[in-house]
Amino acid sequence: AEAVVFITKDPSWLTEWGKIAVIGRYVSATLASISLLLIYLVGSSYFSRATGLASVALLAFSPWAIQQAHFATTETMLVFFLLFLLLTARGGVSFRSAVTALANWIPWRRSRLDLDGARQRHADLSAVGSGIILGLALAAKTTSILFAVIPLAALWLHGFDKKTLERHFVKTFLFPKLRSTIAFLAVAAGTFLIFSPYTVIDRVHFLESMRYETGVVIGKFTVPYTLQFLGTTPYLYQFQTMLWQAGPMVLMGIVGIMTLFVFLFLKRGEKQRRIIVFLIFPLLYFVWSGLWFAKFSRYNVLLLPFLTIAAAWLMTAWIKRFRVSGLAGVALLLSSTAFLGVANWTIYLRPQTRIEASAWMYQHISENSLIYTEHWNDGLPVTLPGWKTVSLHRELVTPYEQDIETKTDYWADKLSAGDYFIFTTPRISRTMPKLTEKYPITSRVYQRIFSGELGYQEVATFTSYPQLFSISINDDAAEETLSVFDHPTVRIFQNTEKYSKEELKERIMSWVGS
Repeated sequence: AEAVVFITKDPSWLTEWGKIAVIGRYVSATLASISLLLIYLVGSSYFSRATGLASVALLAFSPWAIQQAHFATTETMLVFFLLFLLLTARGGVSFRSAVTALANWIPWRRSRLDLDGARQRHADLSAVGSGIILGLALAAKTTSILFAVIPLAALWLHGFDKKTLERHFVKTFLFPKLRSTIAFLAVAAGTFLIFSPYTVIDRVHFLESMRYETGVVIGKFTVPYTLQFLGTTPYLYQFQTMLWQAGPMVLMGIVGIMTLFVFLFLKRGEKQRRIIVFLIFPLLYFVWSGLWFAKFSRYNVLLLPFLTIAAAWLMTAWIKRFRVSGLAGVALLLSSTAFLGVANWTIYLRPQTRIEASAWMYQHISENSLIYTEHWNDGLPVTLPGWKTVSLHRELVTPYEQDIETKTDYWADKLSAGDYFIFTTPRISRTMPKLTEKYPITSRVYQRIFSGELGYQEVATFTSYPQLFSISINDDAAEETLSVFDHPTVRIFQNTEKYSKEELKERIMSWVGS
């Protein structure tokens, strides 16, 4: 953003959220593109060149990767740093390993460089490199503290064998490893503080923010955007969400991870160490994050690169073992992943549903109409070039306020006075009707709005589902953040019956009483 300000002489690139989002999206798309190279190098270094190529194909067409590349969020940064750490850990922890891995897979290079021949004189430099990467990841998001297990596992497993235990263990193994570990952690901490200085400068606010966000994640604090997770089953819900994010590739990846876990006990030496380094993070992270109350789809993003590589490895193993049937299975997996990826990509080729809904409102809603939209949702209409702005009265309704006796009067008053009720995303309208115990009044009001019993009729609906070859994938049932930002379903209801406040109050009270 500073560079753009320098070039354009426009300081608003640092202050306006719309422009900040544009910068963030370019950064996200760039890192996501570079991650294609990184996942190729990781797959090649840990398994085989064929695994690396298959990993690129799966990642390039994965719906989750395409969507995250369009978002100005930290997830693409974290995946980038995670893959980088995996790559450097392959040779014991180093930037040197990354360069060596890249050199090994240059097509015209005939001789393979030794990834595992790093000596102790390189270890401290290696630790510094991995520390910088981890520090940058921590500056992006503190959840990445768990990334440290990858280089630490690689560091301590490298050179650990029976001979080491028998001869000069303390001098030749323990002390050098401790030195490298201290260097790694110190550099990581220093890099984190350089790129996230307000962690210390404003540590009181930082710690308060961390306590609040942690409380939201574990369910200590219930906020409107986490109500969708009430009653969900840990681990199972994440698995269902990953199916929406990546389709059948997830199943193949899980089988691949399980197979590698079995191999962990069958292999010895370098192959065993390689599997440990590859599996340690996804297994620990899944056990940890699977218990969280908040189960947003973006939390799964750190698992999906591992599932992608594991699926690619299993694909190549099937081809070697079963030939024709293996090729058929792999073709089916790749084609299904490509179909889902391209179908999701078409979302970005069509007008956003909020824009289409806004155009409809300017065309069909008369001036001075009273329009209700929900708190915690985006307001409509948005300003559109070429459309004459219509004078509309817009008010927010607050469905998440506690249901007390006066809530009946609140809804009767609002619904009797309004002309339109617009649900700009399914965020609230999908969850609220299910919360009959927490919101006995509001949940029933929502149910009856949709059934038409409160005098409101649906007059327009705008959708933009993933679609290809006239096949549309309705993802309304998926975790809400998979759709509410880039292709939300917008529903517009018009007050056609014009019931009085007393009539509406009587109806609402009779339903709540029953």
